[in-house]
Amino acid sequence: MKQALGVEFSLNKKLGGLSTTYTPIGSCPDSCPLKKANACYGNSGPINYVWQMVKGNDDRKIALAEAAAILGLTGKRDLRIHTLGDCRTNRAAKIVAKAAEEYMGRHDRKAFSFTHAWRDVNRESWGKVSILASCETTDAVRKAQARGYATAMIVAEHKQDTAYEQDGLKLIPCPEQTGRCNSCAECRLCMNDSKLKASGATIAFKAHGPTRKVKAVLEELG
Repeated sequence: MKQALGVEFSLNKKLGGLSTTYTPIGSCPDSCPLKKANACYGNSGPINYVWQMVKGNDDRKIALAEAAAILGLTGKRDLRIHTLGDCRTNRAAKIVAKAAEEYMGRHDRKAFSFTHAWRDVNRESWGKVSILASCETTDAVRKAQARGYATAMIVAEHKQDTAYEQDGLKLIPCPEQTGRCNSCAECRLCMNDSKLKASGATIAFKAHGPTRKVKAVLEELG
């Protein structure tokens, strides 16, 4: 059983043909409230079949496998690092980031991802990768920003299609979800975390996957 999977041309409609990698749920931090509630989008739908193809719990081995998968891609496309999975230690993040930086430099491409492990993994460990801290509350967003991360937040619903304020934060609804862009490949907002940090903006993602479970998590967290 593989510990990581690299895909040259993703058929995931949201990604729009980007290259991507997948790592096991064992790479995700136990602190993630979606993991605790089996509410991750990887737990349901067709994408769950992909998650069944990768197994493992050793962070270093998973990271090395993902790094090898990244370097095995042609570099013809921008890279979404682990559409499923995460790096829950600084060592793992550094291993994957090193491979991603080589990918970006060699092919003049962008590499981006999201992490629920921002409480434990330093932003510096991700190097030049555009990495967004995945949050479920505005309080978590502020804490992640204080740790140097650009941020994304799950919301029950988008209040509107354009940017709006919530609890003093500027939220930008995911343009792919609102129909303002066709895919991540077209949008590219999440590929520039430096710009997001400079603007103080947070990307908002409407609950997806096992939606009822996600909304229950958000309600519990307040």
